[in-house]
Amino acid sequence: MRKTIDKQNFRHQTVMYAEEHGIKPATRDFGTTTKTVRKWLGRWQEYGYSGLKDLDDIPELWPQIQQHNLPKSSIVSTGLQFVAYALERALCYSTFFVSLVIQHLLSCGVDLSGCVIRSDNGSEFIGTWNAKNPSAFTKMIESVPDLSHETIPLGGLLIPPLGKT
Repeated sequence: MRKTIDKQNFRHQTVMYAEEHGIKPATRDFGTTTKTVRKWLGRWQEYGYSGLKDLDDIPELWPQIQQHNLPKSSIVSTGLQFVAYALERALCYSTFFVSLVIQHLLSCGVDLSGCVIRSDNGSEFIGTWNAKNPSAFTKMIESVPDLSHETIPLGGLLIPPLGKT
């Protein structure tokens, strides 16, 4: 059961079991630790089902996200981070977000020629894992003359070419 794709549902089942049978039986039957079940129970009691979302990538923003009940997507640029909230990690939201970032930078007079916007290779940026053609996200970026998109293992960076500010 720990190999489940839907981590939030697994956590929900675990806390419901723990509330009925106790923490130790839940740890044994669901193959997790006492500390983890207590953490999930605390989130469940404070935030309900949405508190059981996977937080590995956003722990520092969790209180703000919970306040507005929204998950996070972000693009990090050199010295600056843009943060967006969306209903889910989806290509349409990331594409819209990057279009807003590009429009903002251009409206501030930033010369994007020769720049590269880098993102991880999550489906919210490239579509499906086996995509053969550029995604809408990539096409949006590359619609700006001399601006390109590259995927990297972690995070996302906008890197100006040498000599540009």
